[in-house]
Amino acid sequence: MPTINYKYYNSYRYQFAYGLSCHGNSENALIKVDMNDLTTREWYQANMYPQEGIFVPNLDSSTEDDLF
Repeated sequence: MPTINYKYYNSYRYQFAYGLSCHGNSENALIKVDMNDLTTREWYQANMYPQEGIFVPNLDSSTEDDLF
């Protein structure tokens, strides 16, 4: 299930969504999807097994994807 910055973007148009992706032999990777241009960024590290992310915004955030 993807996640977004719900505090400020729930029920509004958002640019970024985060979730899990399969990397190689069924190992999980974190993925960030830019919904405007459909590009992705992926984080993967061998022998690390991330689970579904929880969006935690930076308290002084000035952009949608400013998180801890």
